[in-house]
Amino acid sequence: LSVIKLILTSTVMITLAWVFYSFNIFLLGFALMPFIVNLMIMGWSIGIVTTALILRFGQEAEVLAWGIALLFQPFSAVFYPVSILPAGLQDIALYIPAAHVFEGMRLVISGHGFPMHHMLWAAGLNVVYLSVSLLFFWWNFKAVKKRGLLAKVGEEGR
Repeated sequence: LSVIKLILTSTVMITLAWVFYSFNIFLLGFALMPFIVNLMIMGWSIGIVTTALILRFGQEAEVLAWGIALLFQPFSAVFYPVSILPAGLQDIALYIPAAHVFEGMRLVISGHGFPMHHMLWAAGLNVVYLSVSLLFFWWNFKAVKKRGLLAKVGEEGR
């Protein structure tokens, strides 16, 4: 069901970009698709960690859902290349999959071909981060369940 939602949402967004802005993503080729998938997987990892923290610390930790993305943004090379960052921050950016994704996308869009090294770095980091985030969620879920802290949301009246 979520795959169908993703396809429908993507189709709507692509159509709106073409109608309102004359932007045709298909002129760029399908080389951007693996980067988009990597960006989504990074988002899943962040979401899983955030959900685990909310389970553990309650609704007060919900602010993390909004704030955690802002922590990644300066290092993710969304608006500028990694080379603009100071040397120490460039080192941090190397360990963020989004930085490799956006650097790779820049190269594809500027016609430099498909940067396999950025793709492999992003995919490798995503495998590590997704695995760690799932383990972190499992550990938190187990602790929350053991303490009986799971909220019974939507169970009123039963």
